[in-house]
Amino acid sequence: MLLAVVSDNTNIVFAVYEGETRMGLWRAATGQPRTADDYAVWLSSLMQMQGLTSTQVTDAIIFSVVPRASRELEQLCRQYFSCDPIIVSRKVGLGIDVAIDDPDPAGTDRHANAVAVSAKHGGSAIVLDFGNGTTFDIVDTAGNYCGGVVAPGINRSLKALHGAAAHLPQNALVRPEKVIGDRERGACRAIRRLLELYRPHRRAHYLHRERIRVIDEGHSNRWFGASVC
Repeated sequence: MLLAVVSDNTNIVFAVYEGETRMGLWRAATGQPRTADDYAVWLSSLMQMQGLTSTQVTDAIIFSVVPRASRELEQLCRQYFSCDPIIVSRKVGLGIDVAIDDPDPAGTDRHANAVAVSAKHGGSAIVLDFGNGTTFDIVDTAGNYCGGVVAPGINRSLKALHGAAAHLPQNALVRPEKVIGDRERGACRAIRRLLELYRPHRRAHYLHRERIRVIDEGHSNRWFGASVC
């Protein structure tokens, strides 16, 4: 079986696969520092609840954008699953071209999105990732990563706005009735409706070339997916 681990700035997701079949999926918050021992105790308990044991895992792969977590996750695989994990990066050969001028600064998570889109949908897509940052990434018909846009995440933007402007209220992520708010709370929430204005123009640069799919992901996509896809 394969242990797959994804660590971003919000969550660490663990999954066990038997071939193409997912046998289990578990999630932990990234914010609290954990050692390899901590992960082992937590994960082995959850695996046992689904009838899985560490001895069934023969391979591991880790994708992480959190260096402090990466070290402990690698140690987890070596010490408790007796395997050297593959660390996802451009160096391992992702099977795609990163067709931008300076590929190194672009996060590996964005390259991984391109690989996933190419494998699952055949390429030609805009990938929207609603996390701590909001990213829009372009994948061409060959599955290559062609660049994108990075903006602050929606939750962080709302918190920053509330912290910097004394008279603006703290707002929850809910769908307002209209884009132009007639109260301060509605005006702050209108960021979600503004994303809907993106829909007619989201393909402006690529529409003349090909039909393109829009895919949303990330921990905030449940609020915005229907607005932009």
